[in-house]
Amino acid sequence: MDGPVAITGMGMVTAQGVGVEATWRGVVAGRDMLSYWRGAPEGLALSRVKVAQCVGINELPRPEDLPPRLWTKLSRTQQLVCVAGDEAIA
Repeated sequence: MDGPVAITGMGMVTAQGVGVEATWRGVVAGRDMLSYWRGAPEGLALSRVKVAQCVGINELPRPEDLPPRLWTKLSRTQQLVCVAGDEAIA
C-alpha cells in the first residue's frame, strides 16, 4: 500500500474507561490500572502472566443501533469492539 492513509475516527475501551477522552484523562492523571492477575478469563491460557488488567467496566453502554437481544448474545470481546467501533464512527 503506497497511498496516503487518513484516520477519520478513533474509539477505545480500556481499563482507564470507555472512550478516547476517558482513556486520555486516565493516562494524563497517571492512574495505575495494573493489578495482580487473579486468573485468566475463560478460554485464555496465560499462566505465566503475573500482572495485568482486564477492562473493569461491568456495564458497557450498548450502541443504540444494536438490538438488546443481539447485544446479550455477543461475547465480551465483541461488545468491546462494538462500543469502540461505534465511537470511531461517531
